[in-house]
Amino acid sequence: MDLALRAAPSRFPSQSMETLHEYAMATWSEVFSSPSAASGGINACDRSCHFDRRDIGGFVYLSSQAAMAFTTVAALLCFTVGGVALLFIPHQIRDRKLRKRGADAEAVCEERLYRGGLSVVRVRCVFSPRPGIQVRALVTPPRPAPRVGETLTVVYDTENPEVVESAHYLRSSAPRAGVVFQLLFVVSALATVIGVSLS
Repeated sequence: MDLALRAAPSRFPSQSMETLHEYAMATWSEVFSSPSAASGGINACDRSCHFDRRDIGGFVYLSSQAAMAFTTVAALLCFTVGGVALLFIPHQIRDRKLRKRGADAEAVCEERLYRGGLSVVRVRCVFSPRPGIQVRALVTPPRPAPRVGETLTVVYDTENPEVVESAHYLRSSAPRAGVVFQLLFVVSALATVIGVSLS
């Protein structure tokens, strides 16, 4: 409309502003009322709507694929971490019993077990829970590991002396590793459920 008003004075220099206004309104009415303009506008709208639908469909497809990939990774992590977490359960039950009803004893190291020929991972020791009774067990050694013939403190179950572990292990942070893996299992299981609901 502004263009029509600017062009009108050069074409009709002697017309009044009212006449120019009427001319501009008539020009714009012809443009928008013509069938070609109307059909062009509708076709443009159809093309725009069609593009939007395709764009939304592709986004939904990519989102579904991403959700499926996320679910697969979470499920694999859940099974892997869950298997490792299950291995810690017997040790956690043993450690709980030893903390609840365990008794300290001095054990003598009889053998050192190595991993890779360098680090001592377990020691075989012997101790006496009661006079006249000797029990041999494999325990996790303290750092540095005792040499053969040296002593170390162990904690044994008073109801079952064969359940034994070193006092150093029970007082360290090593038993908490099982709790960490169990928490990771719970998180990965929840992530798997969320992924299934999204895919």
